[in-house]
Amino acid sequence: MGSIEYLKRSEPPKDSMLELILRVTGGNYPLITSTYCGLVEAPPDGIDLGLNKIIVWGAATRKLREDDINSFADFVKSADIYDVFKEVYKIGFPWLNKYKEISKDPQLNRDRGISEELEQLYNNLNPENNLEQSVRKVDSEALKTLKQNLQYPVKRHLFKSQYPHLLERVLRDKGIAIIPLSYPLKGKGVINQFSSLVTRMILNYLGKRKFLDNMNIIQSI
Repeated sequence: MGSIEYLKRSEPPKDSMLELILRVTGGNYPLITSTYCGLVEAPPDGIDLGLNKIIVWGAATRKLREDDINSFADFVKSADIYDVFKEVYKIGFPWLNKYKEISKDPQLNRDRGISEELEQLYNNLNPENNLEQSVRKVDSEALKTLKQNLQYPVKRHLFKSQYPHLLERVLRDKGIAIIPLSYPLKGKGVINQFSSLVTRMILNYLGKRKFLDNMNIIQSI
């Protein structure tokens, strides 16, 4: 995915959660696709993370493994899991902040055409919490699985329509993960489709409507 160049998106769609994902990532294709691939391959299940931290985790763990899996795997194998998170965020947050179009500054958001509703959603999904406490609360077996996943080489993520005659089992045996989308031909389409996938994954991670039900803004995704 690292070879995919940035593709300029158009205005974000009306759906609030999907628009938020596009605002947080700035519509940057490598960031969005790395987030998707990273969350598929090494999901931080059970750890209480806010929206920004989830996106950064997915994108940065994918990049670190893609750039040098041997060095990163050696680090993960011997490091405390909290130190792994700190290293991932040290790499990932500058990447996110380079493209992020929304913040907790109301005036900056108004200047960028971001509504109060979207700002409220952003703030609700990025609560202040103690990362170390969140990590330490998680079951040791879950953390063991997470560390194991971080030591595997990255997978190739391909659209099923690229190999329509091969069984999914055959593709998995070749280390290929299937993207559950039709093959997009245009830049705008692939950005929005990957953003939709990331949106679904994050809603599921956050307990779907845990933070969102009372805001009356969820539409079909």
